Amino acid sequence: MSQFFLTFYLRKKMKVKYKILSVVLSFSIFFSSCTLHPKYQRDHTPELSEWKVSLEPNSNVESTISFWTLFNDPVLNQLVEEALNHNQEIKVAIENVNIYMAKLGVARSKLFPDLNASIGGMREKQPSSTFNTPLYLGNVFDLVFSTSYLIDLWGEVRSRAEGAYHRLMASVEERKGVVLSIVSMTMMTYFLLRQYDRQLEISLMTIEDRNRSYDLACIRFELGLTSLLQVEQAKAELEFANLEAERLQIAIGESEDLISVLIGSPTKQIPRGVAIEQFKMPKEVLETIPSKILDQRPDLKKKEQLLIAANADIGVAKAKFFPQLNFAASYGFLSQTLPTLLQNYSSLWGYGLNILQEIFTGGRLTSDLKMTQAEKRKALYDY
Repeated sequence: MSQFFLTFYLRKKMKVKYKILSVVLSFSIFFSSCTLHPKYQRDHTPELSEWKVSLEPNSNVESTISFWTLFNDPVLNQLVEEALNHNQEIKVAIENVNIYMAKLGVARSKLFPDLNASIGGMREKQPSSTFNTPLYLGNVFDLVFSTSYLIDLWGEVRSRAEGAYHRLMASVEERKGVVLSIVSMTMMTYFLLRQYDRQLEISLMTIEDRNRSYDLACIRFELGLTSLLQVEQAKAELEFANLEAERLQIAIGESEDLISVLIGSPTKQIPRGVAIEQFKMPKEVLETIPSKILDQRPDLKKKEQLLIAANADIGVAKAKFFPQLNFAASYGFLSQTLPTLLQNYSSLWGYGLNILQEIFTGGRLTSDLKMTQAEKRKALYDY
């Protein structure tokens, strides 16, 4: 790789300095809207009117975010709220959002100039043989403020920030998907638990009936009113009822364990609420669902955000083919004594423009562009 630099420092009047500075800033602002990534256009999907079977939504049906409250079970509502607040997978998804939010902040910080300040002091000795000057032994103090700004002429920084933003939005949609999955699993497991509770009640009543039938069969056998076959049949039915009750008790324990994990409290005793037969379905339910409802799915919205981010990455790869412009300026003081450091005659300043163009990279830039284009196609097919 080779590079060339165009660096200049002006030591003229202050008016000239401000004129050139204004020209550089105007130049960067003029090109600030330039980006090289292709404009994102959403892939065409069939509209509602294009389907062979028309599905019109029921317009008078109200939707709600807290859909679990429609079943009017306080215990279910409490379990879902605990899952939302304490589930480990939801916490992981939230922290993932925080990570991408921080990455967006890092990417956007490149849109602004860096400002630095340094202060220092040293005592040095320079031999007379070095520069044919008299022997020097003394102090050097300096206070310097410096700034540098990468002029985003080709939109590399803005494309990178755009990609970071849409990856953040993808993580938000992923969090929504995790929340929806955890809530649905909590509700489903709770419904199964209440179903197993009811089945166990029926099974225990069946065991009582089978016990009475077995006792009656034994009495009838002792009186010679029935055969041993009837006794064995009653005994088998009793054992089967006991096995069924044991199976339901195991299923209840497993359901309670799963709910405990979902709500982030493994040792908590799961309370019971409304009986399974008393659950009330919502008064109004959509008879048909339009195809546009797919646009609300968090997993699809996540895939689309990743597609837009991959599209922005192409702009980053293309911008690397063009020269980078970096503006730098500094102002400060330099003196041999600390009391005179802030005097006007101790001041120094300078500013300059650095242009860097990569000429030969062994195909790295081209390969990087092809990779981003392939990643966009992959994201498109995935979406």
